[in-house]
Amino acid sequence: MWGALNGTQMAVWRLQFSESSTLARPTLGEKTDYEDNRNVKQVNTLSYIPPSSKDGNIYVTIEQDDLKEQEIYWKSALTRYVTGDTPYLKTMENFIMNAWKFVKKPQLLMHEEGYYIFRFETVEDCERVMQAGPYTFFNKPFVLQNWSIDFEFNPDCITTIPLWIMLPGLPVGYWSRRL
Repeated sequence: MWGALNGTQMAVWRLQFSESSTLARPTLGEKTDYEDNRNVKQVNTLSYIPPSSKDGNIYVTIEQDDLKEQEIYWKSALTRYVTGDTPYLKTMENFIMNAWKFVKKPQLLMHEEGYYIFRFETVEDCERVMQAGPYTFFNKPFVLQNWSIDFEFNPDCITTIPLWIMLPGLPVGYWSRRL
């Protein structure tokens, strides 16, 4: 769970994991990292760093070193939004199985705000998918962008959408490489 603390408000986002993703959650019997927290013999100490306060707002400082592991983990991820639509998880899984046959199936996460995150096993797979676009989803623009640590979803900010149009019968005199 990620959140941002600003005064008395806290924004919380939830990601939904796809059960058929290649990077599955632990199953029964598998040891997980958090199980070590219950080990009484293990000595881990926590240090409390108080938040700062200014003008009645509480601020928490996040050091760059704290984010390094997350940046490495999510480096091979893309965020996706279909303009004007939020496809069901199963529909999106079917789409990526058909459209991205040239890469290994990514982990698929659905955010409740209406966008998806695709996490590929390698950065190379992520780049191949980006270079093979643009994509459409049921004739609607499929907006993909590289994941970033400070990504905030706002569909109103989408001002440029790549489109592929065909103009049959356009005379050669109107053709140009200039964009």
